[in-house]
Amino acid sequence: MEDTMAWISVTAARSYLAEGIAQHRALRAATGVVAFADMYVVWAWIAGDAEAIREEQAILMHPTHLTPKMLARPSETLLLSLAASLLLRRCAGEDVDKELKRLAHLKGYREKAPQIVQAALERVLSGKKPAGRARKIGYPETEEEFKKLSERVPPPIPAQLALVPDGPLWGRLSGTVIPLAYEALSSSGARPDLESLGAFIHSGAGSRERDVVYERTGGGVPSGVWRKDPIEVPGFDAVELTEEAVIVHHYMGVRWQAPLLFDEDVNAFQFLKHVEAGWDQVRETIGSEAWSRLVRARAERRTVHRISIDPENAMEDAVSTERARKTYGVEIEVVSFLDA
Repeated sequence: MEDTMAWISVTAARSYLAEGIAQHRALRAATGVVAFADMYVVWAWIAGDAEAIREEQAILMHPTHLTPKMLARPSETLLLSLAASLLLRRCAGEDVDKELKRLAHLKGYREKAPQIVQAALERVLSGKKPAGRARKIGYPETEEEFKKLSERVPPPIPAQLALVPDGPLWGRLSGTVIPLAYEALSSSGARPDLESLGAFIHSGAGSRERDVVYERTGGGVPSGVWRKDPIEVPGFDAVELTEEAVIVHHYMGVRWQAPLLFDEDVNAFQFLKHVEAGWDQVRETIGSEAWSRLVRARAERRTVHRISIDPENAMEDAVSTERARKTYGVEIEVVSFLDA
């Protein structure tokens, strides 16, 4: 399971979250209102915006408006941000274990996100790991399912599944990202620093080096990458070079919950009609030098269109895949979004 990661999920979301963090910072500059919220650090890390990362880290690590009463018994939302704040300070070398332990042992939280975070803090402090067996896993259906998974399955899998911005649970469970990512890194025995934690989240909990020459830069529907159907959004989510092939990534998203059929009534591969438009978009985005390198690679290697699905809720139909290959004249492979 070491090779699994949510890389394609964060890659497909990167431009959307970059826009979101830019808008947030502009609003703060205009109003002077400073929000103490862990999600903005996560957005900045995924976006890879160095200035935003520095700014959001500083705000999260050094809150200025929290009262003793708020700290003594934080709300469920505040507990998530406090836990993230303390873990970032721990990354910076501060001794915050006593306060982390206090947060982990507070009682009475009914929502699943604070319960997940409290359990993760307890494991980080104790060095214990979930005793479950690693297995191929898809995106969880409910918060309760995610909670059980985080308690049973060893890291980094819970962190990978938390790092799916188009997932239906993202809005309610994104506050678990930093604690689960910290736990995943610390499970190797080394204390994470801010750089390694940010890199882990930016890559979707992936450690493999990639030669990515293009990532989607926009053009999504109003809801961003939270799209139900990739047919709505022409273009590629990423283009990656390997020694053997040029990999064109098409992320179906975890909300796609249907077989990949191609028959008289249904064509789940319609986005492949727009392959040439996708290449035009890549050429316009990456610049002439990178484009020339990509052209050479395409001349020397296979080009594979890699379609990523959630195997728990979608499935490949081999006959349909072959029909799509013949119809659109491209090589196709279908993989789990965690194996993209």
